[in-house]
Amino acid sequence: MFIMLVKYFGARVIATDLLPSRIAKALSVGADAAFDARERNLPAKIQEFTDGMGVDTTLLAVPSDKAFFQALDCTRKGGKILFFAEFPDEVEIPLNPNILYRREIDLMGSYSSSYRVQSLAADIVFNQRIDVEALISDRYSLQDLAKAVELAITPNPDTYKILIYP
Repeated sequence: MFIMLVKYFGARVIATDLLPSRIAKALSVGADAAFDARERNLPAKIQEFTDGMGVDTTLLAVPSDKAFFQALDCTRKGGKILFFAEFPDEVEIPLNPNILYRREIDLMGSYSSSYRVQSLAADIVFNQRIDVEALISDRYSLQDLAKAVELAITPNPDTYKILIYP
């Protein structure tokens, strides 16, 4: 969804994931580049793709300290990192504040959307300005709710969004 929204608003998108199927999905829904997050030279690839600048804004959508440090390595001087994932309470990320100071990186958090953008979000989805159908991998009837929940708990590599039809 982030890929589609970022593209809708006119920016280039670089995605990372651990699963090859999700890397392929990222490219199919509009990412300009997609990389395996385990690549040892990921920051170098990002630097190369961005002509040595790094990314302007990193959207951190997984609760992973390793992903955070990758984001830090890939975000340009003066860039932003948006936390859009809830970390377990016991996770602490040790960070030298001078990294933020010297590179002038802003850290931001977002738990939910503002009521001020609800009508815009509805317009984007309901007027099919982005292809949300491309994100639906499974559909279940309400009577199969238990199967849908089980799939959500233990997704396979091709599981994206699951719809329940009452």
